[in-house]
Amino acid sequence: MHFVEAVRELMKSYMEDKVRYLIFIAVTASLLIRLGLKMEYLTEMQQRVLLALYDNDKVTLRKLIELTKSSTAPVNNAVKSLKEWGLVEEIEETGGFPKRRYIKLTEKGKRVVEKLKELYSLIEASS
Repeated sequence: MHFVEAVRELMKSYMEDKVRYLIFIAVTASLLIRLGLKMEYLTEMQQRVLLALYDNDKVTLRKLIELTKSSTAPVNNAVKSLKEWGLVEEIEETGGFPKRRYIKLTEKGKRVVEKLKELYSLIEASS
C-alpha cells in the first residue's frame, strides 16, 4: 500500500470513529434529558466511574481509582458531579475503625448505565 493510500485509509477510519462519537454524544444528551437530568453529556471519566460502579456494588474511592485506571483528582471530580446529579451516593459504614466511605450507584444511576450499555452495543453493532 502506498503512503497516500495508507493516509486515506487512516483518515477514513478516523472520520468514521469521529462520526460515531458525535452520534453517541447526541444520543447520550437526548437520553439524559429524557431521564430528567440537567446535563448535556457525560465525560469519559464520568462514564468510566458509572460503569465501574455498575459492575461493583459499592467501592471505596481508592478502589474506584484502581478500577478506572486513573488518578485521584479526575475520579473525585467525576464523583462530585455524579453526586450532584443524583447518579451516585456516598455511604459511610459505621462500626469499624477507621470509618469507611463507599460510593455506589443510585437507582437513577443504574438506569443511566443500562441505557449507556444499550448505546454502546448499538454503536458496536453498527461498526
